[in-house]
Amino acid sequence: QRAKLPAAQAFARANALDRVTIGANTRAKVGVIAPGRAYHDVREACRELGLSETAAEGAGLRLYKPALIWPLEPQALLRFAEGLETILIVEDNRPLVEDQVKSLLYDQRLARPPLVIGKRDRNGAPLLPETLEVDPLTIALALGPLLGVAAERLAAVAAKRERTTVAPPLDVRTPYFC
Repeated sequence: QRAKLPAAQAFARANALDRVTIGANTRAKVGVIAPGRAYHDVREACRELGLSETAAEGAGLRLYKPALIWPLEPQALLRFAEGLETILIVEDNRPLVEDQVKSLLYDQRLARPPLVIGKRDRNGAPLLPETLEVDPLTIALALGPLLGVAAERLAAVAAKRERTTVAPPLDVRTPYFC
C-alpha cells in the first residue's frame, strides 16, 4: 500500500507524463500549472488576451500540464518552477494541486521560492473561483496582469466576461444523504 504512491510518481517521471508545453526553453518569469480541462482553458485565455504561443513565450510565460495530479511528481515540478517569480495554479473546485505545489516548494527551502497564487492572489483576495468551474475569461483576467497585457485588452476581456456571465440557478438543492 505504501509503495503505490511512489510507484505512481516514478511511472509519471519515467514516462514524462507531465509536460511543459509553452516556454520550456526560455527564461520565463510567470508559470501556470493547469491540469485537465483547465489546461485548454488557459490556452483559450491566452487567445483572448491576443497572445499566440510565441507571444506568450515572449511575454515570459511557462505552461505546465501535469498528467498525474495526486500525488504530483516533485522532480518535474521543481524543474518547471526553476527561475520563476510567480506560479498561477488554474484548477476547478478546491485547490488540490495548489496545496501540493505550495507544500512541495516550501519543503525544498529554496533561496528564492516563487510566489504561488490560484484561488487567492498575493494579498489573500479571491482570484479564481473556489467552487464551480474556471472559465477562460476569468483566467485571462487573472493571467493578463502577470504577463503585462495592456489595460485596454484587459478591459475588453472584462467587458466580454460581463456580457457572457450566466447567473447561477436560483433553486439550489440542499445536499443530503439517505
